[in-house]
Amino acid sequence: MLYYSSPKTLNVMKHFLLFLSIFLLTTVHSRASHLAGGQLTYEQSGSNYIFTLVLYRDCAGIPLPNSATLSVSSASQSSNFTISMLQSTQYTVSVPCPGGTNKCYNPTSNIPGYNVGVYKAILTLPAAASDWVFSHDASARTSTNNLTGTPNLHLSATLNNLNGGNTNTYIPNIPPFYITPNAVTIPLQAVDADGDSIVIERIAPKTSATTNATYSAGGYSATTPFGAGSTYTINQTAQTMTLQGSTIGQFNLAFLVKEYRNGVLIGSYIRDFLTSILPGSVNYSIPMLNNPSAAIAYACPGSTGITTLSFTDPSANDSVYISVNTPTLSGWTFNVNSTPGIPTANTVISWTAPNNLNPATLPYFYIDISVWDNACPRGVANYVMLVRTQQCPTDSVWPGDANSDKVVNIWDALAIAVAYNQTGPTRPNASTNWVPQWSQDWANNYPFTTVNVKHGDCNGNGVINAGDLVAVATNYSLTHPKGGARSKTTGDPDLYFDMTGITLAPGKTVAIPIKLGTSADPMKDFYGVGTNIQISGVTLTSQATVTTTNSWLGNSTNTMEFSKNFSKSNLDWAFARNDQQNMTGNGTLATLNFTVPSGATPGTTINFDFGNTVMTDKDGTPITAFNPINASATIVPDNISNTNTLLTEVNVIPNPSGNEAHLQMKVASAVNIGVRIADVTGKTVYSSNEHLSSGNNHINLPATGLTSGVYTIHITTDDQKESNTLKWVKQ
Repeated sequence: MLYYSSPKTLNVMKHFLLFLSIFLLTTVHSRASHLAGGQLTYEQSGSNYIFTLVLYRDCAGIPLPNSATLSVSSASQSSNFTISMLQSTQYTVSVPCPGGTNKCYNPTSNIPGYNVGVYKAILTLPAAASDWVFSHDASARTSTNNLTGTPNLHLSATLNNLNGGNTNTYIPNIPPFYITPNAVTIPLQAVDADGDSIVIERIAPKTSATTNATYSAGGYSATTPFGAGSTYTINQTAQTMTLQGSTIGQFNLAFLVKEYRNGVLIGSYIRDFLTSILPGSVNYSIPMLNNPSAAIAYACPGSTGITTLSFTDPSANDSVYISVNTPTLSGWTFNVNSTPGIPTANTVISWTAPNNLNPATLPYFYIDISVWDNACPRGVANYVMLVRTQQCPTDSVWPGDANSDKVVNIWDALAIAVAYNQTGPTRPNASTNWVPQWSQDWANNYPFTTVNVKHGDCNGNGVINAGDLVAVATNYSLTHPKGGARSKTTGDPDLYFDMTGITLAPGKTVAIPIKLGTSADPMKDFYGVGTNIQISGVTLTSQATVTTTNSWLGNSTNTMEFSKNFSKSNLDWAFARNDQQNMTGNGTLATLNFTVPSGATPGTTINFDFGNTVMTDKDGTPITAFNPINASATIVPDNISNTNTLLTEVNVIPNPSGNEAHLQMKVASAVNIGVRIADVTGKTVYSSNEHLSSGNNHINLPATGLTSGVYTIHITTDDQKESNTLKWVKQ
């Protein structure tokens, strides 16, 4: 494996906008260049799409062109046109061992050499459609052992943007240009900025949109590209690729990356690449990311964050080194502390986001990471950490509540008068809708209070004046649970939403424990609680409820409960004993139950807030020593409504399907399951027992052996404690 610094960072790409727009009227066709593969991907940037074409070239051939043609088509829109892509970067990959050389530097070298060219273009699509196809065709490929002749190269990507935009899945590691005849496992980290489900399929290299390359005799195929008995496997759960072949030479491979959202294919692209098997008996050992899920982090305006990533080399004697390339983002600060080790190295990455961070304009970015060992051949891999940004509505502005006292009334008109003509930062994506809206703090507070005057800017235009009275009138008498942020007092028990193991997904019913106190800080001499509970960020379609089964405070014989619903997502709730006996304890007090709307957008943040909370002992004396702690969580893509804690995500991809379908499952810990497929009569047509590892798992379904129809898939853990049932349409 070889190293390059990835240009794929959202903020970096935007620097191409002005430069590239000058050249989009020119079309130049690629010429023969002894190509060794490539890929074509896109990234959404506002209303535009930024396209990146990467071409690999065998240095024994002619140079790469300065521009390349991007073809764009949609049959449903009767659209078919081309634009030109300009080369932005070109570099030569290194050789397997330091100090060596290849044909890029010395034409007489026995080691093949490869150049990489990167091309960019920007495009605003004329309409939304389910069948956008983007492609690049060039001639000719370099000669390889497994393909006949020097066929053309065809690269393509697809997009279905009928229900929103998309950014292709990012695989930061470049292809394995060099291996030895021994088996090698190569990192294949795949991160999706949109949170889509990813499926990677091995395919034959393509020479046109409808034609595959012809394989030479000798057992070569899409799954045995090094000949009969060779190895080419992709482990999507572990995010790795394993290769092994015994014949020295050059071989063409390819795979197709598919992205599914709510069971619908919304994007894909091809990676086509060449791998050289060089003589030698030394194994490649490449440092592996120990926990792929740790490479996804979240950032909020004005907040700090930290994550630790560790990498281990399969060779116990190899030293491992890490290089982290943080992006240049206005107002952000990054700190990196990397520690090499044998055979494990670690890096700690921390950041502070600016107060004016707007997730609408910077929804995510990548931090590039290169990891290598000190062996020869040297194992090098590229990884990224994906940082998603999101609004954090702590001390947010509720339009109309100018004095932040949790209710809109006549006092708010007076608060606007007190702060009249004060100015400050405008509020990102401001509206007068009754939802919490993050705003940067202004320079001043109201006199004699800790309430920031930003709350007086009810319409978010950066100035407090009569125009803000419109929001007061619109939202008059409405209440909310959040005023200014309350500081947590150390040693006082917490009232909090326990989000441990909670996954929010469209259509999913969720039960969130409401807990009071911990073993270290129990609630003492406690009789009852009253509070407002509000769920914001989405519009619920069914009523949220609070239940008290198994509460440590008591049971139905010695407690009483009251609730008043103001809306499906806003309710007052009281819970107390009825026997004049105080309790001391900790743990689950009640459970908040609600269903995420089936049409909710993945990536949306849902906030859970306590407001106007009061507590009392048996004599009616108020208890003030407690901390109400609010919470938030982000909706993730999912297609199964279940409340299981172990089988957190279960899905059929694609659904409906043809003769290829996968059962995708995410589990909290390793577990054995049984899979049973029944037809519409209830007859079992397939069953198997599977072992699932912690994290994401993919199981192939017997699609080719089943006739078209509707099937029911039953999944049960071996202890029968959890189960899932879902429909599968086989076309």
